[in-house]
Amino acid sequence: MTAPTLRVLVAEDEPHLGVLVEQFLRGRGLEVVLVRDGGEAAARLAAERYDVALLDVQMPVADGLVVLDGARALADPPEVIVVTGNAAGHAAVEALRRGAYAHVAKPYRMAEVELVVRRAGEKRALRAEVAALRAELQALRGGPAPSDAGGRSGGPPGADAGGSGGASHAVQPGPPTG
Repeated sequence: MTAPTLRVLVAEDEPHLGVLVEQFLRGRGLEVVLVRDGGEAAARLAAERYDVALLDVQMPVADGLVVLDGARALADPPEVIVVTGNAAGHAAVEALRRGAYAHVAKPYRMAEVELVVRRAGEKRALRAEVAALRAELQALRGGPAPSDAGGRSGGPPGADAGGSGGASHAVQPGPPTG
């Protein structure tokens, strides 16, 4: 079975650089969508599913940090890699603080971009696998799905009612396996 193709959104306002990155990543078997400004990047991220977003920090309409914040708020956010003018700058540190997977400084090597994009895609795939396994485990235990927990302790509905405040939690064994 082959791994699914990574969907990558590249947001780069420098036309020649954007096309270069787009063609390079496509040549490596990735599905790439190129946009020219932060507004278009935010709109695409809200409307379509991407595994990875490669965002230039300095773009027209909305900068990469604003787009990063919007991406992190999505129900199924992509891993975000920000592109900065220099590695030690405030924008790179701020992007990582806000939840970016990584940053790449200009000028960059294409092999470095590919490596970081693929690793970000792997992280996203592993995160999805862990969520699916947790949901499966909860279903086997007979408890609510993690998205249904609503702040409860993870026990059956109403388990925290009765004034315990969730202070005591017993683990319920699953059905015997055979």
